[in-house]
This record gives sequence, structure tokens and C-alpha cells, in this order.
Amino acid sequence: MYESSVRMMKNLKEYSKRYLMYIILFLIIIILFFCVSYENLNGYTDTIVSLRNEDTLLINDYCINEDNLYFSYDDIEKFFDTDVYIDKMTRKIIITSKDVIKKSELNSKISYTNFVQDESDDVNYIKYNEKDYLLVENIADIYGLKVVYNEDLNKIWFVENAIQKVNLAHDRALGYIEKEVKNKRLLLTNRDDIYIVKNDMYYDNNSEYVMSLIKKDGKELILYVNKLDLNVVMEEKQVEENKQLEFIELFVNEENLDFNNETNSIILSGFRLLNKSGDVINTYNKELINKAEKYNMQCFVSLTNGYKMSNYDNSISVTVLQSEQIRERIIKQIAEEMTLNTIDGIVLDFREIHQNCKADYSQFIKEISAYLHAKDKKVLVYIPNEATYIDLKIVNDYADYGILVQYGTKTQTSKTSGTHSSVKLVETNLNELKNRGCNLNKYILEIPLYSILWTEKNNKVINTEIYYYSALNSYILNNNLVPQIDESTSQKYVEHIKGSLKYKMWLEDEFSIKQKRDLAKTYELGGISLYKKGYDSSFLLDKIK
Repeated sequence: MYESSVRMMKNLKEYSKRYLMYIILFLIIIILFFCVSYENLNGYTDTIVSLRNEDTLLINDYCINEDNLYFSYDDIEKFFDTDVYIDKMTRKIIITSKDVIKKSELNSKISYTNFVQDESDDVNYIKYNEKDYLLVENIADIYGLKVVYNEDLNKIWFVENAIQKVNLAHDRALGYIEKEVKNKRLLLTNRDDIYIVKNDMYYDNNSEYVMSLIKKDGKELILYVNKLDLNVVMEEKQVEENKQLEFIELFVNEENLDFNNETNSIILSGFRLLNKSGDVINTYNKELINKAEKYNMQCFVSLTNGYKMSNYDNSISVTVLQSEQIRERIIKQIAEEMTLNTIDGIVLDFREIHQNCKADYSQFIKEISAYLHAKDKKVLVYIPNEATYIDLKIVNDYADYGILVQYGTKTQTSKTSGTHSSVKLVETNLNELKNRGCNLNKYILEIPLYSILWTEKNNKVINTEIYYYSALNSYILNNNLVPQIDESTSQKYVEHIKGSLKYKMWLEDEFSIKQKRDLAKTYELGGISLYKKGYDSSFLLDKIK
């Protein structure tokens, strides 16, 4: 019995050893599996990406999944700047280019291009280690770009699809892998396909080298080739003359059909956001649209978030702007109406938006711009004074024009008198835009055609009254006034006293309007807008011209 117990103990030890070995082997397999997976899904952080002729180091690595290359959301956001957005509600990633909106769902081959569902062979959007990754090839397609990877340099290029095929001027030539590094080179022959991808050039020892896409031995490479070795006439870069556009817009009173072709464009009020579901009401006058078309004028219709004319409900704006589905619904409604009624463009007139919605309003501007540009429509954006919820870079990059509302610094409810549209302040604001590097040709200066009459008693404002441009001369003549120049505003100013009351007015007359129009020309703006038709006289445009 003792011997039997010893054998059992011995066998138990043997089984335990085997069991332990199996466990160790199993753990080794698991570790190897994760190592392979990690190797497969984790790229090197020293990968260089060349985009728009600039080299950038990846900040958050990349991953490879099923032989597809994915960039992290942070990297894509860095390279494509403000073009990438994650929707707060549906968690879709949305990429917007000039005329394409691409929505991608997590772990799905289904995506949406300009709100139309499509299905690709690969998943566009994945997660790894709690990070978001997007398929690189898909991103390149949105921008009309081609992806070229060099294993030796661990570098990725995004190059334009519009490339020019060229031939070698000799039987053989050298292509250089890196700029100005002559020991890294490849031999090119006429069997290789060679394309000029863009005018990325550099000079070395009086020789000019051009960036080229080479298809060699089944691979695509980016090389720099001496211009003299290629049979191609390189076009010199043309500096496009920044011509002043005579782009004058007029608002029109809805009940007033009295306008003619004295201007090339017109803005009508018409689209209004109605509720949190994204319903849009149309109030524009079809007869006005027809008349504008008859005069061959560009016709724009505004979209406002004032659900009752000028009553702005911030809770409606927040709900609408933060939902990609509601934004899509609004954009589709407007695009359909514009197509049916031959409207040339939309003017976004959103007011009193909460600062927390700045990114969401920017996304709305991007999406409506891309969608309408694909339908050959224009997008303009109102930029009220001190509107901090508007990102000027977004307006500059996506919209056709931003309309600078340069009035309203004083209103009828102000407790102190003063000009509401100082010429000097307009110049200061334009200077600031110029110093910030804004493309001023994409901005329109809106000029008011009304003045405010201030009534003061004991140096306190007790009443205000609006005087339209057409009524100014009558007021000045009836009160025997002689306008003086107010140096602090560069405007004409009148003042008179009746009993204990003092009356003040800073004039928005042809003198003020002409100065602002001249500023628009000096700063090479896209044009001017006059607010509004019905406030002017029939001779105003002739005077300021």
C-alpha cells in the first residue's frame, strides 16, 4: 500500500509538471499573439507625412489593420486642420473638403458621401487602444489625393491626382530620394513611368530639381529629378492679379418690388429655422426672385436662426447645430428649394449663438458649403460685430464670402449717444483682419443706410429715432444745420439745441458711404453691401460711384 501511494505521488508530480508546461506554453502563445497583434496595429511614431508641400511628424502614430493603413484622428486633425469633426450625438467622424462631406461609422464599411450612402471594401473608421483611426486611402480620395509610401525613409506623401506624364530627355537619369542628398539616388530609364506631381522645386549648383512620381518595378516612389533630364515645359507660376470686384449687394424690403439692375447682386430674407427638429420655413417673395433673374442679377436668400423674425432661441440653435442628422435635414431642405427656385446662393445669418457651439456652427458652415458647392451654389456668412462664435478661418477656407456687418456698435437702446458705424473703426477692423492673414478678397463690407438721432437732456439720452438715408437732407435743411467733420470718427456730425433738449446725429450719408467704399477698394475686399434697399434714394449709387 505504501508503494502504491508513492507511485500515485510520483504520477501526480509528473502530471503537475506537464500541466505547468502546458500552461507556460499557452501563456507564451498568448504573449506571441499579442506581440504580433501589437506589431500589426502599431506604427512608428517617427513616420513623416508630407502634405501640401510641408513635412510633418506623426504625433500619435498610425496602425495597420488587414493590410490597410490608418492614421489616428489626432494626426488627421493635425494634417487637415479643421476639416475633421466627431459628431457629439452619433459619434460619426465627418471629413469635409471643398465640395465633399464624408461621414463614417465605427467598424462599418458603410459611409455617406454628400448624404448618400455608399459601401466600400474596407472599414473606414476603427478604434484601437481607445483611439480613433481613419483609413488613409479614403481620406486621400476625399481631397483628390494619392498616397505614396517610401519604406526606406518611412515617409508618406499625399500628392495631387492631377499629374503630368513626362519622358526622359536622355536614355538614363538619376532621381534623388531626398532633397539635396545626392548619395540617396535611383537610376531611371525610359522603361519607368515618370510624372510631375506639383511645382515643388529646389535649386542646387544652378540646377533645378522637380518633385516627380516614379512608377518603377511595380512600386511608386517620390523622387527629385533634374529638370534638364525631363522632356517637359514647366509653366512658370503665375501670380494671379487680385482684381477688385464690383460686387455690390442690396437688401430688399419684402413688400417693395422697386429695384432695377443698378447692382449685380441682391439678398432676400426668406429661410428661417423654425424648431429643434430642423424644420425650415420659407418666407421669400418668389416675384422678387423672378425679377432678379430677369435683370440677370445674382439672387441670394438668407437663412436665420430667428424662429420668429429677429427672436433668437439659443436652445433651438444648440440642438440643431450639435446633431449631424438635423444639420443634414436643414441642408437638404434648403438645397431643394434653391434648385426649384433658381436661387444662386445662401446667406447664413445666425445670431446670438452660445460660445460652446462655435465648433458646431463651424461644422454647419463646412457641410452646407460642401453640399451646395457640389451643386454650383454659393455660401455667404454674416459676421456681426464682435461675433466670437464665428471662426473666421472656417469662413475663409469654406464659404465664398463673409459679410462684415460694420455697424450696430450703438443701438436705439444704448444709454449714451455716439456713432453706430465709425469710419475709423471700420478701418481698424480691416487692418486687424489683414494682420491676421485673412484673404480680404473673400470679405464683403456691409454699410448701413440709416442714422440715429439722439435726444439728450442734462447729458442723458432720453430718446432715439432712426433716420434713413433718404430722409437725412430734409432733416438737415428743416433745422438749418451745417454738418461738421468729427475727427474721432471721420464722419459728418450735426448738433442743435431746442430749449433744454440737445439733438445729435452722426451721418450715414454719401460722404460716410463713399469713405467706406473706398476702404473696401483699398483693402481689396470682394465688394460692398448696402443695408438696405428702401432706405436709399435713387441717386445714391451714382453718387458713391
